[in-house]
Amino acid sequence: RTITLTPSATPSQDGWNFVGNAYPSNIDWVSAAALNPDITGAYYVFNTTGEYTGNWGTCNAGGVCSGLGGISQHIASGQGFFVKATGNGNFVLDNTVRTATAANYYKAGVQANEIRLSLHDQTNSDEIVAYTDAAATWSEDNGLDAVKIAAGSTVYMSYKQLGKEYAINVIDEITETTELPLVIWAQDSGSYTLEATELNVSGYTTYLKDAVANTLTNLDSNTVSLLLNGQEV
Repeated sequence: RTITLTPSATPSQDGWNFVGNAYPSNIDWVSAAALNPDITGAYYVFNTTGEYTGNWGTCNAGGVCSGLGGISQHIASGQGFFVKATGNGNFVLDNTVRTATAANYYKAGVQANEIRLSLHDQTNSDEIVAYTDAAATWSEDNGLDAVKIAAGSTVYMSYKQLGKEYAINVIDEITETTELPLVIWAQDSGSYTLEATELNVSGYTTYLKDAVANTLTNLDSNTVSLLLNGQEV
């Protein structure tokens, strides 16, 4: 089907197209992304946690996923999802993308230097992931990075690099001086927990840095309690 990119004054809102899996079987997103050079490489779905609440989940072209509710590289039959076009073109699926793998049982393996963070209260949550790939840069890399969608979110977290926010942020390497700036906010004021659900940073200790209070919290052994008041931090 045809997908379009119509430039506007707000580039982050441009190029979003709603497509879907029309096959009577699951499809594999890694195979599907390889067929589609006219998109950034990621697909997005919304995980509903209530009548008006939920968060976005996304998977990149390598099958690495960020988000809750069983999001994986395998997309169920009939499932609608969003892709972000890089220009006017076509979104293509063929029989090579079909799979018998159950969509709701997949769990991605831990990536090289993976830092997967979760932010949640008793009801709602969000998740982001960063990792390294030798082919990545600090700018947006199609097929690797997945930008963050804020619409509909009640709990929100992203990695912010060079003015863009990411649900999946892939960089070339992690060293002892690497910093990954976070954007965090919640629609409802209250107490929230930030924790690292995966830390695979070989040879380094990972800290959450509070630049205002000038404190460091070791994420290898601690969760962080945050009081959020509906404003971005």
